[in-house]
Amino acid sequence: MAARLASTIAALAFVVAAAGCSEYTPRTPGPGDGSKLDFSPKATLTIDDTGLHPAQVSVGEPPVAVEVVNRGTRADGITSGQFASDSTEGIDTGWMQPGESTTVYLTNSGTVDVHSRADPSHTAQILVAIRS
Repeated sequence: MAARLASTIAALAFVVAAAGCSEYTPRTPGPGDGSKLDFSPKATLTIDDTGLHPAQVSVGEPPVAVEVVNRGTRADGITSGQFASDSTEGIDTGWMQPGESTTVYLTNSGTVDVHSRADPSHTAQILVAIRS
């Protein structure tokens, strides 16, 4: 009897949980859905065996996309610390194989100090303009 009661309660809990995971209300995209964001890169930062190029790149006002390309002979990527003193945003492309690229999307104004994942002495700055 106790086993049957326990399995009935478990089945009821499963049905309630499954019903709570579904939504029947269709949603229409709104103004904050990101459909107006421009993901085309405004600049390219290249990584190779000698460093990051250019060492400083200005990309305009946020939000802005920057392409990162690994033209080196080893796996590499870029990473940064915090983007701004009042933000926890940063960049980390992860490890990219030679020839791979990715796009980073910056949403705050300021200077982003980045360095190579393979050789932290290889550094660059991405300058994101202050919104006018």
